[in-house]
Amino acid sequence: MEVVVAVEDAEVVVVADKKWCQHHVYLMACFSLLTKIHANFLVGFYLLNLCLTTQRNLTQKRYPTFKTTMKFTFLLLFTLLISCGGKLTKGSCDFEFFEKISELNFPKNVEIINCGDSLEGDIWVHLQFSEKDASDFITKMDFHSYSNDAEYIEEDTDKILPFFPDNNSIETFEQNMSEKYVEIPKTDLTFIATISKEKQYLIYILNVESGLFWGHIAYPDWSGDF
Repeated sequence: MEVVVAVEDAEVVVVADKKWCQHHVYLMACFSLLTKIHANFLVGFYLLNLCLTTQRNLTQKRYPTFKTTMKFTFLLLFTLLISCGGKLTKGSCDFEFFEKISELNFPKNVEIINCGDSLEGDIWVHLQFSEKDASDFITKMDFHSYSNDAEYIEEDTDKILPFFPDNNSIETFEQNMSEKYVEIPKTDLTFIATISKEKQYLIYILNVESGLFWGHIAYPDWSGDF
């Protein structure tokens, strides 16, 4: 019996030693893994700190240049706004739309005096032509010399309700140009042309003596579908 007990005690000791060794190896492995994680964390923190420091240094070095560039850009934009502010252009005066309706281009060196848009279906433009351009322009369209003669609609056989088309055309500019209106001479040197389409009604008036030109479009269809 004593021999057996001794053997059993020995087996218990061997088993205990074996478990202790396994536990020790496990602890060492855990410490090794924690060490690697800690090392990786430190390396990552170092690299992050290095990047932030480098970026801060670059920003501090570039800031004076950036500040100077921004000042220059602001001054340039401010100058452009002042120089272009309120300046009338072919685009702002709807040249393209006038030329599309009339199928006739304005002279290249035309001077823009004024233009306007009521935003309620009326746009107008007031231009200055050279003497040569004025003479050429009236030959390219169906202009007629101003007349104060009365006309009647076809149904008015008794001629009770006369109307004066040329005077009516001139009054169109008086009404739409308001205080910007420049009087249109009612002489034979003033030529008038009108174009009526499905959704637009265009009036051109040109005085060949002064070279002054007036253009008007009523109820424009901006889609160009006419």
